[in-house]
Amino acid sequence: MQGIVPRYARVTMEAYDMEGRKINVRAREELAICFQHELDHLNGILFIDHIDKKNPYKDKDLYRPI
Repeated sequence: MQGIVPRYARVTMEAYDMEGRKINVRAREELAICFQHELDHLNGILFIDHIDKKNPYKDKDLYRPI
């Protein structure tokens, strides 16, 4: 299945470093999209869960290609 997966352009994530200390990581553009994609994997969400099944290319003119 193909379609548009809406993603935020900027994100701030809370995580833990290798020593168990809480850290905040800010990302933008492609890295923000990557973080959201990988977080979906950790939560058991697939990209097809984000796509509008009735209109897979909904609002495609609002997004830039990556």
